[in-house]
Amino acid sequence: MGVVYGKFKEIEVEEKEEKARKIVKLLESDNAVIIELRKEIRKLSLMDFEIVYKALGVQFDCTLGESFAVKLPSVLDDLKARDLVHESQ
Repeated sequence: MGVVYGKFKEIEVEEKEEKARKIVKLLESDNAVIIELRKEIRKLSLMDFEIVYKALGVQFDCTLGESFAVKLPSVLDDLKARDLVHESQ
């Protein structure tokens, strides 16, 4: 994963943001290829993290992370339905 992160650092910020928006949109539309890639990247990342955690003597019972986050549109709809969201200036 270090090689991937290294290459990512070489990309201009604007291009990263554009690519990120496209990927998020594909994730939110349940694109099977992107979802499988995310699962594989998560698995590889956790393997790398585990090496560091082990060296530090850190252990987790459960690992959820940001990939556990719910889809924002459904959360926003739920909050609106409960009248918990108001547009501000």
